[in-house]
Amino acid sequence: MRKKIFLRHLLYLAVILAYTFLIGCPLYRLTGRNCPFCGMSRAHFAFFGGDLKSALEYHELFFLGIPCMLAVAHMRILKKRKLVYFAAVVFVALCAAAFIVRYIYRICLRL
Repeated sequence: MRKKIFLRHLLYLAVILAYTFLIGCPLYRLTGRNCPFCGMSRAHFAFFGGDLKSALEYHELFFLGIPCMLAVAHMRILKKRKLVYFAAVVFVALCAAAFIVRYIYRICLRL
């Protein structure tokens, strides 16, 4: 079981690295418009490089990205504990709402 979880995490990491360094944002490639997550990679690079100000300029909600992805990745495991599962679902829903509100706000700024 642990080996399967570890391999799944490696797959997630490989997909994230592929999008970050090789593919880029698929929505931006197709439409030429930024997606709700555009700027997250740059924000994380800046944050882990010690530049919080730049990280917040790239994407104000970058600090929600990793915990939200971890919650989604572990939903199957969390289902065993009903209260924790419910909290994770609420957290993911609030993150999604925050990303949508930020995206609409950014679009309105451009008009």
